[in-house]
Amino acid sequence: MASKFANLVKEITVSTGSGNLTLSSMPGYQTAASAFGFGVTTDVFWYSIIDVIGNAYEMGTGHMSDATTLVRDTVTFSSNSNLHVAFGAGTKVVINSAPQALIALLESMPITMGTCFITSPQNSTIVLTSYAEFAFTIDRIDNLVTAAGTITATININGVPVTGLTNLSVNNTPSFPTASAQNLVSVGQRVTLVLTSMAGATNLEFTTKMSRV
Repeated sequence: MASKFANLVKEITVSTGSGNLTLSSMPGYQTAASAFGFGVTTDVFWYSIIDVIGNAYEMGTGHMSDATTLVRDTVTFSSNSNLHVAFGAGTKVVINSAPQALIALLESMPITMGTCFITSPQNSTIVLTSYAEFAFTIDRIDNLVTAAGTITATININGVPVTGLTNLSVNNTPSFPTASAQNLVSVGQRVTLVLTSMAGATNLEFTTKMSRV
């Protein structure tokens, strides 16, 4: 069962205890019910409850049993040893937020930098990224192949070849080379593809994978 996220979900509650919470809407924000639906236990979303006055907090997954009732199904992190918090009197804020572990996982996953398809490749330098807006590593190239003929390909960062992605012989058999060093792209740097030794190559294609750092 996938837990959901939505933009600008924020409500308040004055409910107490460790059970269900009655939520009240806040101007300018979505309600949980409007963002995720209610009455169906599969409409599960991540929630965080913050009690500033009581210095207590809880994060977990839950669902709306009706338009205003949050059912706190599973707690993953809280001020009560990661168990349900028995909240005291006063106003608490309830938001939809992602856990740190999920964010870290997403950041570590390879991202497609771009798929490149060149009908008639020539000996040339092609700009893949003219100005990196954030730091990342180039991890590998997937499905590096031509329809016919051969050509040699090298990935450069600011003119420096990426180890493992240098002088790659490309033909009609797909390859999946992996970078092993010199593959960090800093903010503002330029990534290029250098093509040489073209011999009748047609329909060059590949996908570059990267990870943010």
